[in-house]
Order: sequence, then C-alpha cells, then structure tokens
Amino acid sequence: MVIKAVYRTHLPGLRNSHIRLFSSQAEVQILTLGSPAWRNFGRLPYRLIHQGPSQVLVCGRIHWHTWSGVRSSCPIISFDFEDEQFREVPKPVCGGLDHWSNIQLVDLGGCLSAAVYNNYREFEIWIMKEYNVKESWIKEFNIGNHVPTSLQEVDWISAQPFKDSKFYGKSSFVCVLGLLETVDEVLLEYKSRALVTCNKKDGTFKRLTFPGLPNWFEVVVHEGSLNWIDTLANDT
Repeated sequence: MVIKAVYRTHLPGLRNSHIRLFSSQAEVQILTLGSPAWRNFGRLPYRLIHQGPSQVLVCGRIHWHTWSGVRSSCPIISFDFEDEQFREVPKPVCGGLDHWSNIQLVDLGGCLSAAVYNNYREFEIWIMKEYNVKESWIKEFNIGNHVPTSLQEVDWISAQPFKDSKFYGKSSFVCVLGLLETVDEVLLEYKSRALVTCNKKDGTFKRLTFPGLPNWFEVVVHEGSLNWIDTLANDT
C-alpha cells in the first residue's frame, strides 16, 4: 500500500511572488498494490512534518509527528494499514513535543520512541513500552551536550564540498539510529560525520570507527529478512 499526501500551494498577490502559503490540510490518496488507480481518502486535518526523520513503522502502523495549525498542538498520528484509519497516539508528558521541530520519531526495540530535543545538542529519548498507552512512556536516555572529536576537528571553511551535499541540509545535529544488542546503549549519528554509542547507565560516549569509512556519510538502518520477495522462488 502507498499513501500520498498532497498540499496545495497558494500564491498571495503577484503571480511572481516568492511568498507561498501552504494548505494546512493534506489531500490523502491511497494506492493498493495491484490496483490500477489511486483512491481518494479525503482531507487530513494535520500537516505532516517532513523535515528530517519524521515517520516510523511500528505495530503495523506508520506514524508521523504533525502540526494541527494550533499553537502548542503537535500531535503524533498513526495510519493503520489494516483498517485504513488515521488516529492520534498519546504523547509523553514532555514539553518539547509541543514544538514541531523538536522531535524525531524512531523505532527502538519494536517500540514507538521519540527523541525530544531540548536545545541544539541536548535531548531525551522516550520509549512507549506498551503501544497506545500514555502511562507507558518512559524516559530511557538523557543525552548530554556531546560533540564528537571528529566534528571538533572539522575545518568548516574548507568543507565546501560537504556544504554543497545533501548531508549538510540535515535538520538535526544528531540523529538516533537504534538500540544495540545490550539495550543499554543507543547508536547515534552526529552530523553525517561520526557514529557514537551512548550508555544510559553511566552516560559515557564511545565513537565507532570502521576501515574505509568516508569522512562524510549517511547511515540507513536496515532490518534483514529471510522471506522471499518473489513468490515464484518458493517453487524452486
């Protein structure tokens, strides 16, 4: 199934004006695999936030951090692939979630989780231990103001190739990637430059290095599967 959210653009005043107003409601369309046409789902009274990591698939539902158009109202919503319904998901009691740019949704250990940024570099990681239960949100990590050595050594004046790349446009200084097998450590990517683990027990950071790793990179979390994509392979 494919979901498409369309926002209409309105140009106020002159036709060549650079100021654009975007509709706060998305026109949602759904395409079921094997179907020849899109189905119109109607309007969604939220604006899906697409800056940086903004969506995550947990418990058969895809989740977004959104803005409803009301100040201090930035709900998390989900779309259930089984019944094709949008629903709001309860948020933890954390003030940072009321600002659209202060959150990254992530799957940690199969649980819906939120990295909530208090300022440029410090943030907390909250995990919903029992899905859709507000009281089950727990603050698991409190990440301090850490700057990896590799970033401190960067000569930003001579780093023009990086500034011209897609990596430089990332909204977050640090991105949460996932939990390690120990569960007490979380893997973080700092500004496409460093891979770092943070231990929640003692608050220590450890930089990971690999032979041949380029100076600038982008990490993509991948979960392997032994299931065949091509069903014909089952006949061989």
